[in-house]
Amino acid sequence: MFLLGIGAATGGVWLFLDFERFGNSAVGIKNTNAVATTIENTNSENATASNINSTISTTDTNSPTTENPHLPKKYSLDVPYTPQAPHGIWDLPYKEACEEASMLMVGRYLTGRTIADAEDADRAILQLVDYVEDQGYPIDITAEETAKLLHDFYDVETDVVYDFTWDQVKEAISSGYPVIVPAAGRNLGNPNYTTPGPLYHMLVIVGYTETKVITNDPGTKRGEGYTYDYETVYNAVHDWNGGNVESGRTVMIVARPEE
Repeated sequence: MFLLGIGAATGGVWLFLDFERFGNSAVGIKNTNAVATTIENTNSENATASNINSTISTTDTNSPTTENPHLPKKYSLDVPYTPQAPHGIWDLPYKEACEEASMLMVGRYLTGRTIADAEDADRAILQLVDYVEDQGYPIDITAEETAKLLHDFYDVETDVVYDFTWDQVKEAISSGYPVIVPAAGRNLGNPNYTTPGPLYHMLVIVGYTETKVITNDPGTKRGEGYTYDYETVYNAVHDWNGGNVESGRTVMIVARPEE
């Protein structure tokens, strides 16, 4: 990520950063040891997630389009939107700020705040860029690293779910929990990306219909409520994997208010 410099971490900037981190409705951390729950899909049908490295079941981890008749056919969340380059300047740090923009959208939603305008988004993204850098992370970060940063910065709970199914996504969304996914960005085929598109990308799933996945995609100014086919998203979702993105694991981050 782009380092703002030593001078940016003084005085009023830190006061605003504290407000961005905690807001008016955030609460304290109940269990600092349970930072991000990592969930592995297994063949056990009734396993539940309770601790780090716990498991959650699916009926068929190779069939992401399973249908649960008890889930709503369509659902969407009013997650505030910003592109990762709020003022349309796609130089550093903004062209590498999809993680920060995704965390901002989800963090504001879960703490009951909106994104007022481009200036508000720009300021908050730069604060997150600075925060990620201060924690010692590189430009591109994994799903687990993103989940931890989101938890620490906004005091929200995060579950990292590997080899997820669409039923799990729908269950999260219909429960009011937005989902962040990392992706091989060029495989998404979004025509609004600057050619050839990002090698690695993150975006927020905010809803679904019977045929489409609804996202807030920070990689374009036209990304609010942008819809993709289910197959397109699932085939594109891969973790960072040290830069070998297309071989990265299928993973999502479910974010929810702290309990």
